[in-house]
Amino acid sequence: MRAKVAIFTLLCLISLSVFPLSVISVHAQTNGYKLLFSNRNIFTINVDGTDLTQLTSGSITKSNPTWSADGAYIAYVYNPEGIGAAPGHVAYRRSEDLNQLWVMNSDGSNQQLIASRSSRFQWSPIDHRIAYFDGTFVNSDQSGLWVLDLATQQRIKITDVGDLGFAWSPDGKFLVTTTGVMGHGPDTFFNGVILDIIDSETTEGTYSQQIECADCIPVWSPDGSHIMLKNQQTVMLLTNTGKLIFQIDGSDPMWAFHSHKVALINGQNLEVIELEEPSIRVRRLSDKALFRPVWSPDNTKIIFIGPNNLDSSDYWRFYLVTRVEDERGNWNSAHTFIYSSAVGYGEGTFPLPVSWSTDSRYVAMEHSMEGGSKGITVFDFSTGEQTLLLPQQPAYDISWQPLN
Repeated sequence: MRAKVAIFTLLCLISLSVFPLSVISVHAQTNGYKLLFSNRNIFTINVDGTDLTQLTSGSITKSNPTWSADGAYIAYVYNPEGIGAAPGHVAYRRSEDLNQLWVMNSDGSNQQLIASRSSRFQWSPIDHRIAYFDGTFVNSDQSGLWVLDLATQQRIKITDVGDLGFAWSPDGKFLVTTTGVMGHGPDTFFNGVILDIIDSETTEGTYSQQIECADCIPVWSPDGSHIMLKNQQTVMLLTNTGKLIFQIDGSDPMWAFHSHKVALINGQNLEVIELEEPSIRVRRLSDKALFRPVWSPDNTKIIFIGPNNLDSSDYWRFYLVTRVEDERGNWNSAHTFIYSSAVGYGEGTFPLPVSWSTDSRYVAMEHSMEGGSKGITVFDFSTGEQTLLLPQQPAYDISWQPLN
């Protein structure tokens, strides 16, 4: 039986009280919005709760389903041995020898094995190419960073290195990679990365530099003018020619869309770096932040995660910062509580991820009440409604189908 769940007003920025939900709220129209998620297998569902579709089958865990840029394909990770894997989590074990990378059409057809030892991949932002790191036996011909064009089935080996991370440039022309390196100098011990920028078609290297940033992975800015290097405690911002322009302590950094702003967590503070060279400003938006600030695609909102009480092992709480600017373009620093998850961080669990729809209308989060309901919580910022999809069914790796 289906019934209406409690509806709360978000648009007035009123604090929400979330009750244990065990029913699904169904709206009349889907408006073309579709969610992708995993629960051992890969599924899609419309935002109104209709058309739940299972795309894969079998008892072995599939995880990290990811749309191609136009939503035509879905890549995912498959763990054939079933060792160390749980729903919502990729199993890692020395290189990536437990995991396989698969691609299928968005309706689940034409499932294709891409790499027998790989769990790290990224779709090209402009076409149907997919970059992936193959961990087949270090120093073998197969090991390294590859690009597969699904349109032609042509594979190109980009480099033997890039074992820490890689990312496409926004125009799909280049890949930036980082490779771990360490060693002793005359008076110091170096622990950092070699950063390489490589042409994705010719495989020619256009730039290479050694940078002291241990285990850092790269992320391009949305316009390709800058590269971010990040690890668990450091954020470095470089030009796309490798010049370091700013460094700050912090974690969970994320570029704003179509902007030179970076949101990150510094201690228990949500901060935003405004990178408008030659001036660089850091703004503090909240002092109740612990994890994962996520920009809305229109850059008007940030959702971040913090606990009910910073001094106790309480439940995760999701907060919203909305953009209210003065004549100088300054943000307000107010934050509003919008949602609580009953997964306690004191038990060693991780905060649940947040996914915005590409038009910033919806935000979806894994819903988990300890010993109670599961599912996907969806907020509609155009109506102020909150909906629970798939009660009693865990859902992981949630993402929205790209809107064309």
